[in-house]
Amino acid sequence: MISLETIGLIHSNMKTFKYIQLLIIILISCNTTAQNCREFEKKCPSPPKEYKISSLSKSFSLRKKQTIYVKLTLYADRIYFLSVDGKKALGNIHLRIFENDEERKILYDNAINNFQKTKSISVQSTINLVIEVSAPSYFNDRVRECSGLLVAYKEM
Repeated sequence: MISLETIGLIHSNMKTFKYIQLLIIILISCNTTAQNCREFEKKCPSPPKEYKISSLSKSFSLRKKQTIYVKLTLYADRIYFLSVDGKKALGNIHLRIFENDEERKILYDNAINNFQKTKSISVQSTINLVIEVSAPSYFNDRVRECSGLLVAYKEM
């Protein structure tokens, strides 16, 4: 014979089970709307064949008014190839390169070159830089879009 306490316990467990189901559905739906930008840097313009792709390359998602900062150490006696790209909805990708010190002197700004997607840098002595990536013409603050930074190098 089933007691009222047992029925109450079953009802309580069913209620908990329904909450867990609802939570799982919400988590799954949130995950499917999120951007998977993994390995998006591979869609950036490729370097010449003699360059090695660096593990410093990154993929990220951008939204309205967001700026990504990437700190890089570039080593002496190498030529570096940097390239950026993003989903078409982002429009032009803005790439700026700064010295990583108190002054943060701007070394390069691709807005001057009509938002060119690539830049080569010859490095005579090791330097710490900050790479700034943004999408100034993207106006959707609710949707993130994929973009990437490809870093490659070769010995001088």
